[in-house]
Amino acid sequence: MKVSLEELKNRQLIESSYEDSSLAENLNFKLKKPINIRFSLALSSDLISFNLAAEGTAVFECDRCLEDFDYKLGIDESSTIPLSDFGESIDITEELRQNVSLDLPVKKICRENCLGLCPVCGKNKNSENCGCKNTAPSEEGRINSKFEKLKNIKF
Repeated sequence: MKVSLEELKNRQLIESSYEDSSLAENLNFKLKKPINIRFSLALSSDLISFNLAAEGTAVFECDRCLEDFDYKLGIDESSTIPLSDFGESIDITEELRQNVSLDLPVKKICRENCLGLCPVCGKNKNSENCGCKNTAPSEEGRINSKFEKLKNIKF
């Protein structure tokens, strides 16, 4: 969403709210429903006071067990920006994209104690106990590794 600087100069204060679902596509994640966004822009002399709040629920795949889980997005950002930093309009979408990007987890883990997948049989260890030994498969197992012979090298 873009806001005209001319309109801001005329009104001095612009407040708005809307929903956006396209942001998730640009940042490669799914949403349960569109993100709720609220913002205000206030002009005072040569400065713009910018307030942005957004909430939503993203859906990620856990890096350990590959199950989907919900992640609460919550942004509350305030800043003061010189009027000279903008051309004819202010792009709220770009500010939102940057803030949501910073709010996303680097490691996407469904819960702290997630056990992940069994390296032998591939079952989700959070759901069931597979009974496999907690070691990687050998040549006798299901995976034949090209690097198996490197285990015997002594330094």
